[in-house]
Amino acid sequence: MDYEIVADRPCLLGEGPLWNGGEQKLFWSDIFDGKLYEFDPATGEHRQIYSGEQVGGFTFHAAGGFLLFGERGSIRHFDGATARDLISELPAERLTRFNDVIADPMGRVFAGTIPVPGQPARLYRLDLDGSLRVVANDVGLSNGIAFSPDETKLYYSDSGSAIIPACIYVFDYDRATGEISNRQVFHAPDASGDIPDGLTVDAEGYIWSARHCQGCVIRFAPDGREDYRVEVPASLVTSCTFGGDDLRDLYITSAGGQHRGEPAYGDWAGALFRVRPGVEGLPERPARVELPPE
Repeated sequence: MDYEIVADRPCLLGEGPLWNGGEQKLFWSDIFDGKLYEFDPATGEHRQIYSGEQVGGFTFHAAGGFLLFGERGSIRHFDGATARDLISELPAERLTRFNDVIADPMGRVFAGTIPVPGQPARLYRLDLDGSLRVVANDVGLSNGIAFSPDETKLYYSDSGSAIIPACIYVFDYDRATGEISNRQVFHAPDASGDIPDGLTVDAEGYIWSARHCQGCVIRFAPDGREDYRVEVPASLVTSCTFGGDDLRDLYITSAGGQHRGEPAYGDWAGALFRVRPGVEGLPERPARVELPPE
């Protein structure tokens, strides 16, 4: 499958691609460099729109702007110019940061963390009233999150740790309450260097899993069977999402731009890629969490 390099930025940790259907633009981050970027497929141009503390994950807000999930468990609303705190820090996450996030069909936001020594990662849910609760413990390294087309399942990528093996989980999901339950292993890699990272789900209910260190995105059938792979010239593939006016463009982020050209990282490490896999994705939903007064 042919790929395009749509943004030749050597990101240290390119992540979190997110398509805004209203603006018809793709947004993504370089976590380690503390930057957010915007790509406009109509013009082919891309630009930086944010610089500051690390943003582990972000999503759009129905009122405009973004929710940024960052260092120390902070959550902020960024309107394109300034950022205001919803939560300045979480004592339990003071030594770490958030990672991938997703807004659910009702506008709540699921957000995971990365571990620190002696403390596994967690998955949180930010509810509409701004309250935050842990919905999954004993996570190796929280990563990609996505919903099934019928909104009854939540897929959740755990990149693993020294004591918790990497895998993709599937939960039962209750749209009305936001509750997740019945955690089951959907897919477990059969090699230690095969790490599931970000993921997305297409309109046919197939799961697309970015594979850190493998230079590819794998499409899995709903029964867990591998369907096919999309390869790019960057080994540290970090995440993927569908975009474009027909939601048939698959955008793929990567990391390791500081090592571009080295055999272990690939000639285009850190770049943003696009492929046309012949299937349609699902639209992203905005967050509807209560914002602090201005």
